[in-house]
Amino acid sequence: MQSGNNSREKQVYNNLKNKYIGIGDADTKRGEFLSNIKKDTYFSLISYDSINTHLSIGLNKPKQLIQNDIIDKIRKC
Repeated sequence: MQSGNNSREKQVYNNLKNKYIGIGDADTKRGEFLSNIKKDTYFSLISYDSINTHLSIGLNKPKQLIQNDIIDKIRKC
């Protein structure tokens, strides 16, 4: 029964890892992990229109310019 649970856990972990790249594993280096966190954060910022509007108002820039700036930051990671 225990081996069945382990294989199920590995399968769930692999599915989550494919879906969420930033999860990493035991061999993930600190820099790679931080880069993944930054990318995930930037993707979240541009995927929600309300956050994009908030950033646009706060930075006094058009939405499209904010999105382009964030996409440039993603490419640098």
